[in-house]
This record gives sequence, structure tokens and C-alpha cells, in this order.
Amino acid sequence: MWKQKNIFTGIFISLFVAAIVFIPRPISKTIFSPSWEGGFISFIHAFLCWLFSQWSFYSRKNTSLFLKSLLCGAFSIVISFIGFYIIYFFPEIFKNLHQFSLKKVLLFFIIRGIIVAAFTFFIIYLIFVSEESSRLKREAENIKKDHLEARLYALQQQISPHFLFNALSTLRNIAQDKTTKNYVVQFSNVFRYLLDANNSPLVFLKDEMVFTKSYLHILQERFENALNIHLDIPEKYNLYQLPPIAIQILIENAIKHNIVSLEEPLTISIFIDENNEMLVIENTLQLKISVEESTGTGLKNIQERYLLLSQKKIHIEQIKNKFIVSIPLLKSSYENINN
Repeated sequence: MWKQKNIFTGIFISLFVAAIVFIPRPISKTIFSPSWEGGFISFIHAFLCWLFSQWSFYSRKNTSLFLKSLLCGAFSIVISFIGFYIIYFFPEIFKNLHQFSLKKVLLFFIIRGIIVAAFTFFIIYLIFVSEESSRLKREAENIKKDHLEARLYALQQQISPHFLFNALSTLRNIAQDKTTKNYVVQFSNVFRYLLDANNSPLVFLKDEMVFTKSYLHILQERFENALNIHLDIPEKYNLYQLPPIAIQILIENAIKHNIVSLEEPLTISIFIDENNEMLVIENTLQLKISVEESTGTGLKNIQERYLLLSQKKIHIEQIKNKFIVSIPLLKSSYENINN
């Protein structure tokens, strides 16, 4: 979006360009002599070039710098031709310029147009680079802050983890039935994985799925037949990578916002979109009538991690009675070697 302060800067720069016209020249009575007509035309020309250059930088960020410069130069030349024809349509206003030959005036307008375009383009470029540098610096600081907060939160959750693991181990040993023992093992796996999640920005899909299966086991013990899970992950994707606990966040999000009951079982499907190399987490859409307001922190967290690691985006889609989130799978160095 264009910024108001940049408009004021453009007016100032355009006035500066116009003022140059009034600088005394050693040769009088030439086309380069100071005149209010020349100053006015220079101001309008410079300001239009400023607006176009600003549009090219802020509205067409994906266009290459070379193409932007060509577009701005072409625009300036077009303005030069328009200005030239206006002068010759209104000779009574611009009579000072009518004393020179047609070719000389046209050549001057084109040369001045190129110079004005180059000058305004360069100034806009400096402003844009400065603003982008500031924006990237702020984003880096925000990411660093979020990372520190996440680490702090993780430390707060790690209250005597060894004591808890010892307690779980004891509980598993004293449990009488196999179901309880298995539940304790799965819970230990989940807890251990969550403690280690912040140690690496990426994990292998096979490790993430081991954790996910343990987490799903706990959920199915809780909801029983009210929760249906379908997994279809081909082994060839084992060495692809993704941010840790991304799947768990999306599963938790689905359970938080949807009804999970024997009357309305919630179905969650996790599979691979092989055409786009995306991991898809899909759930039936049966929203709760009353649910605490969502902050969107989970999805936002996953998206920010992907942008930081790969510049790829997650895809969120809601169609009829389904809510679908697709997250990119990143090729690891091991996967590249195998391919």
C-alpha cells in the first residue's frame, strides 16, 4: 500500500526537480533557459513519474528491478510526448517554448523525461530498500521473540521431567492390565517427544507419525468410538520433513472446534497429496454451537514456521462438511540422495 509520507516526499522531490529549471544558465535565450512554464511542466512530469515508480515498487513487488526500470522509463517518455503535444496545442500559454524548432523541443522533452525517470526511480528504490530492510529486521526480531517465548514456555513445562518419567515407569510396572500399561507407554512417548520438540526446527515424517500415533491412542482412549481416525502415509515419504508437532496442533484444533460424540463421531483423515507433496489433515465439519473464541494461534504458528524455513505456505480449505489443512513436506538431504 502506498504511504502518505511517500506522497509528500514525492511532492518535495518534484519541487526540487522544478527548482533546478530556475537555476541560472550561462547561455541565455535557449531552450534550457529558466521559465515558469518549464518549472511547471518539470514538476508535473516528476510527480507523475514518482507516482508510477511508487506503484511499480509497492504494487508489483514480484516484478524484477530491471523490468520496473524499463516500465518507469517508458512511462516517462510517454508523459514527455503528452507534454510536448500539450505545448503545441496551447501556444498562447507556452509561447516561450514556441521560439525553438519542433525537433529541438521534442528531443529536450525526451532527454529530460529519461533523466527525471531515472532520478525519481532511484529515490523510490532507496526508500523501498530502506523500508524492506526495516520490515525484515522487525520480522526477525518478532520471530526471535516468539522463539524465546516458546523456549520459556517449554522450560516452564519441564518441571522435573525425570521425576515424571520415573513415576510413569513405576505406574507402568504396577499396572495390572495390558490396556493401562499401553496407555502409560503411549503417554510417555508423547511427553518425551513434546520435551524434545524445540530442539530441532524440522523432524522426519516417520518420527512425527510415531508421535502422532501415540497421541491419537490417548485421544481414542478418551473418546472411544466417538473419534474415527484414518491414516494413509506411504513409507516412501518417511524421510521428508516438517516442523515438529504440526500434525498434533491440527488434530487438537479439529477436536476443539467440532462435536465429538457417539451420536456424531468426528472423523479425522491424515494422508499424502502426492501430486503436490503435501500432508493433508482433513476432518468432518460439525462445529460446536458454543466454543471459546479462537485466536488462530495454532495455524498461525505453523504458517510462520514454514515461511521461516522454506517460504512455503500452508493451504486451508473449507468445503461443504469438511475442513482441510494441507502442509508442505520438505525434502531432506537424505531424501534427495535416495532420489
